[in-house]
Amino acid sequence: MKKVLLAFALVAMISCGGGDDYHAELPSPYPEEIPETDPNPDPNPSDPADITPGDDWTKTEVSEGLVLWSFSGKSPITGTNQIIDVADVDMNNPRYSFHVKFHNADSVSNIFKSTGAVVATNAGYGPVSVFIKDHGIVKSDIDLSMNADKSDYEYAWCNDGGVYGAADGTVTIEHTRIGRNLKEFSEYNLGRKDLNIVTSAPMLIDDYEAVGYKLDQHASTKHKEYIELQEQVNPRTAIAKTKGNHLLFVVVNGRLTGKADGMTIAQLTKLLVETFNPQYALNMDGGGSSTLCVKGLGDPVTNVVNYPVSSNKRFDHTGQRLRRTTFYIMDSGK
Repeated sequence: MKKVLLAFALVAMISCGGGDDYHAELPSPYPEEIPETDPNPDPNPSDPADITPGDDWTKTEVSEGLVLWSFSGKSPITGTNQIIDVADVDMNNPRYSFHVKFHNADSVSNIFKSTGAVVATNAGYGPVSVFIKDHGIVKSDIDLSMNADKSDYEYAWCNDGGVYGAADGTVTIEHTRIGRNLKEFSEYNLGRKDLNIVTSAPMLIDDYEAVGYKLDQHASTKHKEYIELQEQVNPRTAIAKTKGNHLLFVVVNGRLTGKADGMTIAQLTKLLVETFNPQYALNMDGGGSSTLCVKGLGDPVTNVVNYPVSSNKRFDHTGQRLRRTTFYIMDSGK
């Protein structure tokens, strides 16, 4: 049993963190000018029911209330080539429901197919590094035993907020780590009544405040993986929610030099703020894990619409990484 638990913990550490090399002084990939957060934001900013990101985005209507937005070309955010896919789900439409699935190591496309979903994307970091609740059952709590002497350094950087799916179908994205150490954060999530929960980090947008521009959200910023997570250019996955109750599943492709370079956390935040204006947004596991499936689109077999780069560096839809948690949307009206 001890050997199993040790192996489980090691898998979580690998999927939560980066490599062993620590670059103490990374060249800054941030935009030269990061806009400051308005100290007196409009309490009711514009958030139209129909999202319109711009003429340089392609809109594909999948079904009533479900749209795929796609961008390919030189990004005004980074000045480099990017390929970005955003599944936009109108959660006001009762036909759509949000779910979390905790599973054995598998691809997003296999979970997409087995559940009959219309949208699916990779979710949290590795088990024991984050809190995961799947349809009322706690599947993973944060392992505090490995953090006895440095509780703010190990799995702390993996937890800044959470995605919470309530029994009535309401989905919220909340900056719940504020004011809580890791143990308190774990206890807080254990006490919530939501059916589905996945915690992650960093929070990108909190009630229109672009907190993803900051590196000082909590003590875990001293941990090397957190610094690297923020500042390196990588594929990215995020989930966002607009004031108009649209859920956005965002995948930025990366590691495909000349085609899709990827983004830093600050650039991802800027993309969301300037293009979709969500009220809340949370970064999820990225890198080789970033995968998005949409019904009827992308690869004709798997419906992967982006270009995962875990198992290969080819410009195709085949390089999926096996993960343990998946977000997916069901459609009762299909």
